This record gives sequence, C-alpha cells and structure tokens, in this order.
Amino acid sequence: MSSVKLFISEYQNKIADLKSEDFENAALELFAFQAKNCPIYSAFIKHLNISISKINKIENIPFLPIDFFKNHEVSSIKIKNPKYFLSSGTSHGTRAKHVIYNESFYHINAQKGFEKIYGNLNDYLILALLPNYLDQGDSSLISMMSYFLKNSKHKESRFININKDEIERVLIQNKNQKTLLFGVSYALLSISKNLHIPHSKLIVMETGGMKGRGKEIIRKTLHDQLSLAFPNNQIHSEYGMTELYSQAYSVGNGIFKPIHSMRVLCRSLQDPFEILPNNQSGALNIIDLANTHSCAFIASQDLGKTLNNNEFTVDGRVSQAAIRGCNLMDF
Repeated sequence: MSSVKLFISEYQNKIADLKSEDFENAALELFAFQAKNCPIYSAFIKHLNISISKINKIENIPFLPIDFFKNHEVSSIKIKNPKYFLSSGTSHGTRAKHVIYNESFYHINAQKGFEKIYGNLNDYLILALLPNYLDQGDSSLISMMSYFLKNSKHKESRFININKDEIERVLIQNKNQKTLLFGVSYALLSISKNLHIPHSKLIVMETGGMKGRGKEIIRKTLHDQLSLAFPNNQIHSEYGMTELYSQAYSVGNGIFKPIHSMRVLCRSLQDPFEILPNNQSGALNIIDLANTHSCAFIASQDLGKTLNNNEFTVDGRVSQAAIRGCNLMDF
C-alpha cells in the first residue's frame, strides 16, 4: 500500500469516533497532508504565497473556493478510472464533480452522523422523495439515501415519486411507526397541498431547495407551509452537497448541527481571509474531515453565521457580484 493510501486509511479510522476536543489537531494534520498531496490545493496555496509550516490553527487554513470542483480534479490520491458524485446541475452551468474514493466510508460516516442525532436507522420507515436526483443520477445524496434505505428494516421504506395519495396512505397506515419523510423542497411542497397528517412519530426533512421548479423561498416560509400539512411535527433540514462527504442537520428553527467530521467557520465578505466571530453574517467555510481523499477545506457560496456549540445558520447565497470581486480563483 502506498504511503498516501495508508495515510487515508488510517485517518479515516481515526475520525470514525473523533471527539470534539481533538478536531483542530486532526484538521491541521489533514491540512498538512492535502497541502502536499492535492495538486490543485497545493497550487492554490502556492499562489497565495502561504507558508504551510506557519499554519497552526484552523482559522488560518486557506479554504479552496468551491467552484474549483467544477473545473478541476480535486483529489489527493491518484485513482485509475475514477467515478464521481455530480451536482444537480440546475444552474445551466458546469456540474461540480467530486471524485469517489471508498464509498463505503462515505456511507458509514453519514450513518454515524445521522444516528448520533436521530438514533438507529433500522428503527425508521424511510420515504425518500428525491425525483430530480434520481433522474440525473451520480448523486451523493442518492448514494447516501440508498444506503439508509438498505439499513431500514421496514418493508415500506423506499424511494417514492410525487404521489400524494400513496404518501398519505403509507403515513396514515404507519402512524405509530418512527418515520422519516426525506425530500427535496419542491417535491415536499407539491405533495403537501391540502394534506393534513397528524403523525406524532414523523420527521419531515427537507433538503436541496426548489431545483428550478419554482421561485426559491426562504426556509422559514417553506417550513411554515409544510407545517400546515404536518401539524404535529417540526420541519427538519439536511445540509449537504456534492463537494462534501459529511452532512449537517437542523431539528428545527433553521439551526444546523454538523456531524462529528464537519465544522463550519464564517468568513468576511470584504476579506475572505478574515474569520468572523459567532453571530456575525458572512460566507460559510466548511471543514469536512471525511474529505480525506480530496480537499477538506472549502469556501462555500452560502451565507450564514456561526453560533455557539459549533452550530450555524444558512441564510442565502453569496451574490455573483461578490463572487466576481474575489480574486482567489484567478490563477
């Protein structure tokens, strides 16, 4: 086994049960590895004239703009005939791609993160309402949900189409069963019209926005509308993306908690190297230690703020003007 593969294997084992107090040291270790072994990240750091040896806290780590995943191979390991997770491609532009390495690790990491918040997967009936992801294929979300469905012991667990009558039937017949209805926002809105399901053991979890099927709406408005159909339930949210191997979850009120392998910082829109304190709005920088094989340090285009206890909010998207004003992509 090569030294790169050995590092990745040992590191993945290390973060399986990572404690919060060990996160920073683990992040610095991974940064040193990826700064050397991920060619595009290494070139980015060199372009910024940053000394790798002087990075001694996570706030000083340079974050790779997320658009690099659209136009470059972001990988710390050479893979013969690689396969990729692809983004949904709703903006008529180039789809982001994330090289797949050890997909079983991705599945297990996602399961551990989910179960720390929601308990055992096999206790749930799971309905996955993700029609556009299924149509396009090559989705990290479909990969994760396929694995979740396999680990659900309930016979009704499956991917399901936008079929209000069928969803209503399953939910009503299983009103005493712990149930997860996991769906993209526009599909949940579509089936929720004139629906009223009093199901106290149901979790309704939205993700992914409107995907071009309607005007984007703020999360509170979305949740208010969904709550009319599911009056006994807070509406939960999942935050994930093609470029990540980890997820974050909100159990209500739009406040997200990242799983054990993920942490979020907030950067200034005026100075992308300035990390803001809690409760100040900016753009979100994401550390995903499960991205051991690619790049774990990503400057996203999401707006939000960090809160206490490693929680954060997602409040919108960085404007195109702000993106164009940042020269970090220009090399």
